[in-house]
Amino acid sequence: MKTTEKSVITIPNLMSFFRLVLVPFIMYAYICLREYYLTAGLVLFSALTDVLDGFLARKYNWVSDFGKFLDPFADKVTQAAMILCLLTRYAQLRLLIKIFVIKEFLQGVCVLIAVHKSNIFSGSRWYGKVSTFLLYTMCLILILFPDINRAGVDAMTTICTVMLAVALVGYTFLSFKLAFGKPENKKSEEPDNRIEDLRY
Repeated sequence: MKTTEKSVITIPNLMSFFRLVLVPFIMYAYICLREYYLTAGLVLFSALTDVLDGFLARKYNWVSDFGKFLDPFADKVTQAAMILCLLTRYAQLRLLIKIFVIKEFLQGVCVLIAVHKSNIFSGSRWYGKVSTFLLYTMCLILILFPDINRAGVDAMTTICTVMLAVALVGYTFLSFKLAFGKPENKKSEEPDNRIEDLRY
């Protein structure tokens, strides 16, 4: 994907910023109002804008360095907010939030190392996509069905935590590979290269 130095005020960037604005409303709806359907609606709307801004950025080449930072940042903040909301009700999520934070830190390390060495880094790995899908699924189920039994909560939390741990291990090995492996070759005819966000 080609990158540009266009204005940061683009429709995809505004949508990413809008997702950040939604975060306190999501937390307020869940923690203070205890309006679970409203909370789930806000989360789904946020996810829809995430899909749409990526589509628009690719279709119309509305890509910028700021957007490559803002879009995944908004995703991670939204995911963290969902977990923190649920943590007020389900203590089982304490280990999950710790693994989540470490995983996101390592992903950031991967990005910094790869851009520093070759200005190229690959997109999301399968384990990152699966862990993100499971995380959203678990959070939405727990938000929509607050009276779910403990066995169900434990089962979902365990599955999600294990997959996050798999992603953590995967990104740990990836960060070492990027740090100490041979850098990828760059094509001299394409100075802007293939920079994609490692969002999951």
